[in-house]
Amino acid sequence: MSKLSFLVSIAGQIAGILAAQNVGYVVDNALGQVKVVDLNQRRVTATVAVGNQASEILVLPNNRTALVANQADNTVSLLDLTTNTPAATIAVGQAPGDMIASGDGRFLYVANQGSNDITVIDVAARAVVAAVPVDTTPVQVNLSPDGRYVYAVNHDALPSGTVSVIDASRNQIVTTMAVGLQPVQFAISPSLTTAYVINSGSGSVSAIDLSRNEVTATIPVGQGPSSAAFSTDGRFLYVVNRDSNSVSVIDTQQDREVTRIPVGTQPVDMVVTFDSKFGYVSNQGSNSVSVLDLTYNTNESTISVGSGPFDVNLEPNENFLYVTNIGSQSVSVVDVNTDRVVATIPIGGAPVQFSFLNPPTLLELAPNPAPAGSRIVLNGEGFLPTSTVRVIATSGTTTVRPVFLDSEGVQITLPAFPGQNAAIVLDNPDGNSSETLAFRIGSPGPSIFSGGVVEDAGFHAAPYPISEGAVVAVFGAFPGLDGQQAPGFPLPTRLEGARVTFNGVPAPLYFVRSDVIDAVAPATLPQPTARVAVTVRGETSAVEPVNTAPTSPGIFMIDSNATAAARHGLRPLDIVTAADPAERGEIIVLYVTGLGTTDPPQFPGWAARDDMLSSTPVTPVVTIGDTVAQVLFSGLTPGSSGLYQINLVVPDSAPSGNVAVTVTTGALTSNPARITVK
Repeated sequence: MSKLSFLVSIAGQIAGILAAQNVGYVVDNALGQVKVVDLNQRRVTATVAVGNQASEILVLPNNRTALVANQADNTVSLLDLTTNTPAATIAVGQAPGDMIASGDGRFLYVANQGSNDITVIDVAARAVVAAVPVDTTPVQVNLSPDGRYVYAVNHDALPSGTVSVIDASRNQIVTTMAVGLQPVQFAISPSLTTAYVINSGSGSVSAIDLSRNEVTATIPVGQGPSSAAFSTDGRFLYVVNRDSNSVSVIDTQQDREVTRIPVGTQPVDMVVTFDSKFGYVSNQGSNSVSVLDLTYNTNESTISVGSGPFDVNLEPNENFLYVTNIGSQSVSVVDVNTDRVVATIPIGGAPVQFSFLNPPTLLELAPNPAPAGSRIVLNGEGFLPTSTVRVIATSGTTTVRPVFLDSEGVQITLPAFPGQNAAIVLDNPDGNSSETLAFRIGSPGPSIFSGGVVEDAGFHAAPYPISEGAVVAVFGAFPGLDGQQAPGFPLPTRLEGARVTFNGVPAPLYFVRSDVIDAVAPATLPQPTARVAVTVRGETSAVEPVNTAPTSPGIFMIDSNATAAARHGLRPLDIVTAADPAERGEIIVLYVTGLGTTDPPQFPGWAARDDMLSSTPVTPVVTIGDTVAQVLFSGLTPGSSGLYQINLVVPDSAPSGNVAVTVTTGALTSNPARITVK
């Protein structure tokens, strides 16, 4: 067999083949280790001790951190991939196995097969924030495309298997779907609208409508289905049938099996090429890999590998297939252009999983459009100091060495090219490439004023920072926005064709207008600076840098006299005003923003819970006049996003009249608002 590696083509121009992926990570279940493999030299270069019966590794999007589940220790190890050393050990439930992270890498969800629950970990805080009970033996966990729901696949639930649907904002089960017996996998289609549950005990697949979280069809397949893979367009689902030595081909438009392809003995895993022309199946019982021609749905050939092949992975350029061999304690390297093993890498122990770094993610070009010769910023994730950028036009491809800003951004000087349109791709030296984004030559559209990104309560000017989860105002010129408010929670990330991004990550929006946009700063806000851009109907502004900090307190004001937004504690419908002042010794509620993370944490853009208050880990200092007030509560206001409240007692020694009130967290003090005390 001979086939081309994955190539990028724009207007008939082939961009060229990158160097092969050069690092891999192998989980050794028997020895409790992660082996770091140099794939150019095809040897283990580092061994990282984790926990007993390590079962799975998950590399976070930033490519700097990985998590490893340790089944026998009931822990998750956090690894620093820049130094290949353990950074933390986090206790979870019993027999942790499968894991998945939220899109921003902030939260990790761990399926604990022994304690029948899902552990939720705040990765940045390295702390457990919730344990959600589910049905019996959750063997897999997945996340809805929008991050709203977590799905736990419960293998031993009776009388049928189940999938627990967890609201990710509340960490509570909202429904439970009955599927077939002994489900093992919840596979989300590339269409992002449908999922398929592989039921090993009943020889079937359950189709799930993700918009309703309901089972819509049950599709018979072979015996003992163990895993599944999709064609790139999602048109076909390939189900590996371990007990009938076959692969079922399911037409996802009709939700029916159209044919069955025979493979080797006890097949367990499958991977499909990007062009969906070929599939590779590991056959644990016959120590081989079956090569499937997916155009004709035939078994094209068989490649002998090591003993007990298990996990199969294609490297990004699809030149090599890596197969973990549990029985022979090795990894087979298969050249897929010649269909033969070209190397065997000794691992030791029981290699159960092989993993790569994530491809870099290119989220945004700013500004776009822009004139040739100008500087533009590429925002995304997983960038390296040695990354390169390709500008692909009809006349050919230009490779540019960027200025490295950080792992989420690089800057290039835009080369001249004929025509008005081009495509931009970022390449990492390990062979991973980003998405391809379209670029236009022309004059920039929307623009952010210099220093125009501020916290949205006291409007502190730069260099005062903003903080994650805070309400932020973005001032500038945004032509075409007439003024629109978010219809409700969760807040949308796009309003009237506009969006605001922080290092390319969209922020939830409260309000948009031609001169100002109110947003909620995303979680995991980079520090000490972030790059903010505004896109309006396909045109993106230049980035505006803004300082960031863990907290950035600001007091909301209700009028031009800087009157603080405050309510009477025992009369929550009444605002504190000059006509209805606060009394000494009275409890009042002061409304602010920028108090940072909370416990439990809250997704920016989602309404804070009213059944479990999210409080700040550090109590702010509130002064009324020159007197420090007693703070009873500090945290998010239920039913809102980015709005914090401080419940405090007006000091008996507070001065009377219209006095200043400030909030201090750490070294930062809010704007001075005014409150009337009698």
